[in-house]
Amino acid sequence: MNYLHFGSNLYAVTLVLCTLA
Repeated sequence: MNYLHFGSNLYAVTLVLCTLA
């Protein structure tokens, strides 16, 4: 379950960075 949570967090961060970029 921890891996899934980490993946979701990483995905969210990437989405935010792409939006700001």
